Amino acid sequence: MVKALIFDFDGVIVDSEPAHYSSFLKTLKPLGININEKRWYTEFVGTGSYSIMETLFQENGIKENVEDWVQKRKKVYWELIDNNELNEKNGIRTFLSEIRKMGKKTAIASGAHIDSINRILRIKKLESYFDFVLGRENVKNGKPHPEVFLKAAEMLGAKNTECIVIEDSKKGIEAAKSAGMKIVCLNSPFAEFRNCFKIINDYTEFPMGILE
Repeated sequence: MVKALIFDFDGVIVDSEPAHYSSFLKTLKPLGININEKRWYTEFVGTGSYSIMETLFQENGIKENVEDWVQKRKKVYWELIDNNELNEKNGIRTFLSEIRKMGKKTAIASGAHIDSINRILRIKKLESYFDFVLGRENVKNGKPHPEVFLKAAEMLGAKNTECIVIEDSKKGIEAAKSAGMKIVCLNSPFAEFRNCFKIINDYTEFPMGILE
């Protein structure tokens, strides 16, 4: 029996990946760094900002302080958030309401920063739909390590086999598989969808029968 649903955040609750991508492009333009869109979605989605920035600086021989530029990028991203330029995923609000009525527990388990997640949830008025929110600050090991999903299950009081994970990135899918959880994948550009129980385009296509 499914007791809990664990959601990634970026690309799963809100369609934020285009904003993340845009914020990196705008921030790094003065340094002459560009990121191919395919590379972004295949390599960087589900990866922390510091790791992305560090990789790009090493590749381009940039000697700037990585953390300073991470904060600059964050400021650009938050401007997009505050302008309410992020759309929630189609059908997510109705889906969350339905699973709440079914008595399912819910958590967000993301590689994003917790302050950004909570900021967006407040703007979108989605906070009340989740029992717990876990971000990159809450774990030692980021995805594809399963730590964030294992911790979420523990906090929800559910066994791994009683959890369904909703993901959209290769690293997130690998993490959920390693955690021994069933995975429903949201379709996204360039993503690799191995080990998914079901691939959906939005929440109107979610296979509700697996929740019974």
